Amino acid sequence: MLLLTSLLPPRSRPKVEPETGPRRVIQSVPGSIRVGAVFDSFSDAESAIFANQEQHGHKGRFAANHYREPNPIHRIDIDPSDHRQGKSNRTSCMAHININRTGAKCHLTLVDIRHNHEPDIPPGGTAARPPTTEHLRVVSEFSDTFSRQHLKQISNMLNKSRREAREQVEVLGGDMRSILASLEEKGWDHSVQMDAENVVTALWWQSPEQKTLTLRYTDILINDNAANRNDKQYPLNTGIIIDSHGKSRNGWYALHQKEDAQTHADRHPSLLVAAAIVFIFTIHIFCLSHLLENIDRNLRGALGAEWQNFTRDFWAAYRAVSPDEFGHRWAWAWVSNIFTAGVRTNGRVETENRVNKVFGGPKKTLFQLFNALNTRTEQQTKDSLIRVRDHMLNTFENDEAYIGTRWLLRLVNEKGLVPQHLLKITHIRSGTAHVIAIF
Repeated sequence: MLLLTSLLPPRSRPKVEPETGPRRVIQSVPGSIRVGAVFDSFSDAESAIFANQEQHGHKGRFAANHYREPNPIHRIDIDPSDHRQGKSNRTSCMAHININRTGAKCHLTLVDIRHNHEPDIPPGGTAARPPTTEHLRVVSEFSDTFSRQHLKQISNMLNKSRREAREQVEVLGGDMRSILASLEEKGWDHSVQMDAENVVTALWWQSPEQKTLTLRYTDILINDNAANRNDKQYPLNTGIIIDSHGKSRNGWYALHQKEDAQTHADRHPSLLVAAAIVFIFTIHIFCLSHLLENIDRNLRGALGAEWQNFTRDFWAAYRAVSPDEFGHRWAWAWVSNIFTAGVRTNGRVETENRVNKVFGGPKKTLFQLFNALNTRTEQQTKDSLIRVRDHMLNTFENDEAYIGTRWLLRLVNEKGLVPQHLLKITHIRSGTAHVIAIF
């Protein structure tokens, strides 16, 4: 017998009457952490709870650090597609312990350590704890002797390390020569431009993994520059694509000697013509966020009290339902019927620029930035493999992930199978309906 299941789309869920009787059964914990356990002091009770929970991989607290549901807060003036997809450790975990103090003694009146999430502490690891009295004493002791001279010594050590790294690069012929030698050795795709004095004015490169990504995910390409990422002040250009998981992936990197309007302004006539020639089948859409910034910078002061009226009319024009009503190609009528994965701005590149700002900077050489960017690409690949693995292991914990019943029957028909029974089962608590095909 073959059993296949499908989940119907969520409909209006029936009201579920609350369960009768106690909703939760509090179980005592073996050992010293149990209801009625007595401790000589609050610190003794705290230490015992922390030690007990750490043995099971959880961070001991009187209330779980996964308590409550996640509640993301976003600014209403930011496009929803650019909202940061933050991670929250809140899972509505209700594990908690109550301590009652009677005089100098403390005893436990409630113990519930049933967690609804995976352990926070990896095997063999330890949880971070507040500093002990001994720790504070040591810090206080050294704080009296730590002076500005010590900070200067640390700074000298860092500068010495950077200087030695630069000297090693100079021995190889300089930053650009080292980068080109590395690209040749790796066999990566790259392109270099030089001026009449053989000074590199532009360098573009792409790893084999990045090449595969840009050929596979050709729907959307987002591009932007970042300044002040290296000691030569070459602007960093990053191309972003969106993979099948909806995640941003770096498709290439480029370094330019200068950033002028003719080659980098997205609305400059020369770039518009070049984009139309090179990307024949590509629709060029302007970044709505940068457009708003330009309007704010150039018009707010001139309009004065009329600024509010202008912004109201601007958004009305943006949401015009027909191109005949508003002909600019950044308006909703032009982009609403084009697949953009919800992207209206280059916010994904801006997010990546915040990342490369961490390992880049005015004291970083071009070669150091080159290596750091390639490491960043490798990390994105590792993260993608983890997402693929997680999607392959379906624990069926998410009732909102489903395929349609018609699609299920079509798959069955393609296999040459004839279902004998179709059963509809509704989950009492959630109201979610499942369809089961039995053969």
